[in-house]
Amino acid sequence: MPPALNAVLNLAVNRKLTARCPLFSKLTSASLLTLIADLQPLVFVPGQMIIVEQQPLTAIYFINKGMVQLIKAGEPQGTLLRDNDNLGAEDYMEAAVAGQADDAINRLSARAVTYCDMSQLAAHRLNEEVATDAEFQEYVRINAAKLQERQRLVLQRIKSNFAGGDAPRRFTLSAESDSSNFPFSKRTSGLAAKLRSVKGLGRDCTPAKQDTSMRSEGDGTSSTNGSPTNEDDGNDSIRKSPSVALKAAASSSSSSSS
Repeated sequence: MPPALNAVLNLAVNRKLTARCPLFSKLTSASLLTLIADLQPLVFVPGQMIIVEQQPLTAIYFINKGMVQLIKAGEPQGTLLRDNDNLGAEDYMEAAVAGQADDAINRLSARAVTYCDMSQLAAHRLNEEVATDAEFQEYVRINAAKLQERQRLVLQRIKSNFAGGDAPRRFTLSAESDSSNFPFSKRTSGLAAKLRSVKGLGRDCTPAKQDTSMRSEGDGTSSTNGSPTNEDDGNDSIRKSPSVALKAAASSSSSSSS
């Protein structure tokens, strides 16, 4: 088959695929025809992983027929991809704008839900073709400038915030904290009040005056104004010294025997 006729046939067969892929709309006609000719057929069975999140992007996949589930962090995302959808084209374009087309990665995982008839475009062939495609390079240049401008504005806003423009709000744990500024002020105010009352004990409290009059319950002895009687002194000496108690007992027994 003549090359020109073969190119027209490939374009007609894959017309819907190219119309749904944003990458192909950024290419010249020559590059588009070349890449369509490089598409390779593939089949995935139900449950088979097609791409894996955070892994290098090695190819862009086009669904001819079938259903594919996107997954992020182990959780299904959105609706199923169906006929004429693609996997990886947007990830590749974002990496190209950031100047990292050779290091593009998959942002999501994808798993076949049904038998999937798909086509694959190798990333290295795509890199080779877009490197000399004038329209794609112009697209990258314009969007890279927009990306840099957005990053500059974000950085400028952050610097102005920390330079005194809109300083980050700081919350303080105090009894006077307003609930609109600090959601736990009601709890901290009660705690602060308790702390203040505990601190006040050390300043305000003085030892209570105690009654110096003491009365011994057993022997009926008493003292006035804190001065113990002689009898109390004797009892105290006996309590304090066991030897004194023994001597007193011995003397009392000898006197009784005499």
